[in-house]
Amino acid sequence: GRKTCAIATTIEVDGKSMEATITDMSQFGIGVDGCPGLRTGDGVVITTSRDHTLDGHVVWSVDESAGIRFSSGIAPGCKVSDYLGTEAGE
Repeated sequence: GRKTCAIATTIEVDGKSMEATITDMSQFGIGVDGCPGLRTGDGVVITTSRDHTLDGHVVWSVDESAGIRFSSGIAPGCKVSDYLGTEAGE
């Protein structure tokens, strides 16, 4: 299921980076806020506080919020917090 959080991240789209906040997450994707201009279908690279990068694409976008589905889910046996940092909880 989805977990609510507030984690700073960097999102790269079309070679441009922007700071954003991850507002919720699951094994398959994240919700973000603070991302004006993202469009459904945009390919993105998310860089986490642990310097992991995750590829994904925008599945919905409203104002400065968006939903991003990972290109491949988090590896079986791993927790989302392994990728996003301890502030993500368990």
